[in-house]
Order: sequence, then structure tokens, then C-alpha cells
Amino acid sequence: MLGLPMAPFSRSLRSAALRVIVVAAGMSLSGAVEASKPGPAPKRDLKAEKKVCVEAHANGQGLVREGKFTEAREAFITCGRETCPGAVRKECVQFMGELNEKQPSVVIEARDEIGQPTAEVKVFIDGAEVAGSLDGRAIEVDPGQRAFRYVSSKGKVLERSVLILEGQRNRKLTAVFGYPPPPPPEPFQIPVLSYVLGGVAAGGLGNFVFWGLLGKSEQGELEDSCAPRCRQEDVDAMRRSYLLADLSLGIGVAALGAATVVALLHNSGKEKPPPRLTVTLQPGGLVAIGSF
Repeated sequence: MLGLPMAPFSRSLRSAALRVIVVAAGMSLSGAVEASKPGPAPKRDLKAEKKVCVEAHANGQGLVREGKFTEAREAFITCGRETCPGAVRKECVQFMGELNEKQPSVVIEARDEIGQPTAEVKVFIDGAEVAGSLDGRAIEVDPGQRAFRYVSSKGKVLERSVLILEGQRNRKLTAVFGYPPPPPPEPFQIPVLSYVLGGVAAGGLGNFVFWGLLGKSEQGELEDSCAPRCRQEDVDAMRRSYLLADLSLGIGVAALGAATVVALLHNSGKEKPPPRLTVTLQPGGLVAIGSF
């Protein structure tokens, strides 16, 4: 009996609470949407931007005159941006093109401690590392006298001072840390012709001994038996023996010299015609004709 009059009041209270909740949710959603909207863009300082462009324009030209092409390139990139005034930007783009024509570059190759090609070399120019290893590509460098420093994978250091010329592109530089060991010497070889000439020399020297002893013996007999009134044919026979001894000696010495020359030329690698020697027996004795 006491609870019945309270029912209309409870319904009203629930409706009011529901309206409050709906309004609060709507306000929260509206605040979140407003918060998600981007704020106004910061105002550009056009005067400061123009000053940076103008300074980069002037600095870049001065750096080019000083030969500092790397720093000049950065300056021209700065004054060539879209935010720079049109006239300044146009000139900076033009200056950049002219700089590209003047920019020198080098291509570096290296050989290790045993003379073999290697890419494991660090490259420093004027103290700054420009390459951790070699890849065959060109490296841009400022003109002038530059200090190159190469460091091999084993820690060996090479330092070179190189004059870089303006406009010289892809100049080849080589860092040599060592040379291959020399090949073992080839054994001394005696060609067949030297053996042949050596045989001729031995024969000539043997004939010299034979005819010389024979002539000496004939001379002794003549001195003991008939000198100074010996027959002419006996004297001629003695003289013929001495003549053959002299000819044999000449042939032996010439052949021995030719054999030596042929052997030396053969081992020196020089392409020269081999000596020629022709030995003939004529009525007056042995005759040798040759060129050495």
C-alpha cells in the first residue's frame, strides 16, 4: 500500500538521469572531435628564410673561388630550395650545374702486401674518411694539393700527396702495399748448338796439340841431323805442321767462344741469330768461315 504512490516519481527520475547521461556523452564526443582537429599552421618567417637563401647564395660563390667544392655544393642546395626567391634560386641552380662541370673525381684501386688486387682498404682525404672500402666508383674531391691516406686490412698505412686538377674526372690512383715475390731463376740451359761448337772447339784444340808436337819433333830432327843445310821439302813439311797447328788453335778458340755466346744468348732470352761456323779442309789446311 505505501509503495504505489512512489512509481510516477521513479519514472521521472530515471528519465532525467538518462537525459543527463546522453548530454554528457555528446559533450565528451564533441570535445574529442575538436581536440583531434589540427591546429593552425605556424606562421612562416619569410624574412629569415630569405636571409638564409641570400647568405647561401653568396657563400657558395666564395667557396667555389677557394676551391672548396664540397661546401659550395651544400650552399647551392640550400639556396636552390623552393622556399627561396625565384631569382636567387635560378642562379643557384645555374651555379650548381657549373660546379658539376668543374668537380674533379678519382677512382682508387689497391694491391695488398703480396701484390694482389684488394678492396679492403680505407681511404682518407685530408684526414676525413671518404670510403670504408673500395667499390670501383669515383670519389669526388676538391681541387688542389690533397693528402691521401690508405689503410689496408692488416693495418699498413700509405700516405700520398696528390695534386688534383679542376675538371679532371675519374683520375686513376693506385695504392700498392706490396709486390709479388720474384719468380725463381730458371736453370742455366746449354743448347744443342753449344754442344756442337764445343765439339768443334775440342777437335781444334786436339789438332793444335797434335800438329804442334809433330812440328816440334820435325824441327828437332832437322836441327840434329842437317841444320842449317836441310832439304827444302823437309823444311816445308815442318812448316806445314806448324801452320796446321796454328789453324787448329784458331778454330778451337773461335768455336769455344761461339759456344759460350750461344749459351749466354739462349739463357738471356734475347732473340738473335745463332753463330754460323763452316769448317772445310783444303789443300793448304783447314779453313773456318763463320759469323758470331
